[in-house]
Amino acid sequence: MLATTMRELRELIAPPSPETFANPNIDSIELTYGVILFEHIQLHSDLYRVLLRSERSVIESLMAFAIEEFKTNFGPLTQSDIPAGIIANHLVSSTFALVRWWLDQDMPYSPETMGEYHLRLIVKPMRDMIINKIMKE
Repeated sequence: MLATTMRELRELIAPPSPETFANPNIDSIELTYGVILFEHIQLHSDLYRVLLRSERSVIESLMAFAIEEFKTNFGPLTQSDIPAGIIANHLVSSTFALVRWWLDQDMPYSPETMGEYHLRLIVKPMRDMIINKIMKE
């Protein structure tokens, strides 16, 4: 079960392709992604609570995977004054912190609401930085 759940999470935390940003429906795509992520975490909440509290190596491995995926897909598109590694670390760490908070608070908001918060707090600022870089070129 752990291996399957971790494989599913790896698929969920892998960033979308840069081409996704050109899609006019990007907000609904990213919101759907966030909702799916939080639905998955809600479905396996007991496991994630344990992992976030005790298995640092598993979480660190997932975070390292997500950071490398971001740097590979978006590194060339990020602002030159902020290294891609810093942006990736912020995006991934912020997402894990939001998940941890949600679980620690006994999931007081629906996955839909958390998907919206994730979009507004974490994804949109990162996306805006990448879009601004693309538009300047």
